[in-house]
Amino acid sequence: MIPFIALIMASPSAAPSCSLIRPVAPDIASARRIAEAVLRNVHARYQPYYSKRPVRPYVLSVAPAEDDPGAWEVIQELPRTHRRLRPGEVEVSAGGGGLGFRIDRCTGATSRMFFAR
Repeated sequence: MIPFIALIMASPSAAPSCSLIRPVAPDIASARRIAEAVLRNVHARYQPYYSKRPVRPYVLSVAPAEDDPGAWEVIQELPRTHRRLRPGEVEVSAGGGGLGFRIDRCTGATSRMFFAR
């Protein structure tokens, strides 16, 4: 039993413990709420609430960061189309406008923000 517990604790996807504070974003649901709040505020600057433009159907994906177990990686992008292409057809995706950033598990701070074009 003890080797199994050691294996779980040594896994790279396990979140590091936050010293002296309770983690702000310990799970995916908390990170998703933070990401949605950030996205609402960032996009409000570029598309005012009185704009008549339709809102695009973005997909929000939240996952543990591969290189930093103490962070969540958030990417907002257009959904992929899964239709069959006919022979000779080419699928072109243009005008993404999504956003990506990282959320620290302990503090909830956002960093490495970028726009996807």
